[in-house]
Amino acid sequence: MCVRVARALHAGHPATELFRSSAGIDIVHVPFRNSGQWQTEMAAGRIPISIPTFPAAMSPMRTGKVRCLAVTGAKRSPVPPDLPTISEAGLPGHVATSWYALLAPRGTSDAIIERVHRAFRAALEDPVIRTRLAEMGVDAVASTPAALATPIGAEVERWARVVKQARIATE
Repeated sequence: MCVRVARALHAGHPATELFRSSAGIDIVHVPFRNSGQWQTEMAAGRIPISIPTFPAAMSPMRTGKVRCLAVTGAKRSPVPPDLPTISEAGLPGHVATSWYALLAPRGTSDAIIERVHRAFRAALEDPVIRTRLAEMGVDAVASTPAALATPIGAEVERWARVVKQARIATE
C-alpha cells in the first residue's frame, strides 16, 4: 500500500523518510511551499497523513480540521499533554523533532554575537513571548553559542544518514 504523506515545510522530507523507514511502510512525501497549502489539503481530506511542525499543526488541530495522533518528540508536548509520542504509540525509539537556532555568518565578531545572544535570551525570558511560544507547542530553550555546536553536529550527522538512505536529492 502506498500512502501520500505531506509535510508543511521542505525540511519535513527527511522526517517523513525516517518515519517510512522506521515503520517499514510505503509512503510518498508530497512537498508543499508553505503550511497554508498543507493545511488546506489536509483539511480537505486529500492528504491522509502528515508530519507537520507543531506550530503549523496547532491551528487546524484547535479548529478540529485535523486530528493529531502522536508527537514525534522524545517526550510528550505540554500542548496538548494527552498526545502520546510516536514511540508510545507503537514505534519504539522513533524521534524526529524540529528545532530552530539563531545563527550568524562565519567571521561575525564576538561582540556582535554576544549582543544578539543577550537580546535573544531576554526575549525568550519575556512572559508574553514564552506564553505565545508555548501556545504554539514550542519548548523554548536558551543555550550558549558554544553549546549549540554539539546538537547541530549531531543533527547533521543523523539526518545525513537518513538523506543518504532515502536517496533524497538536493535541489
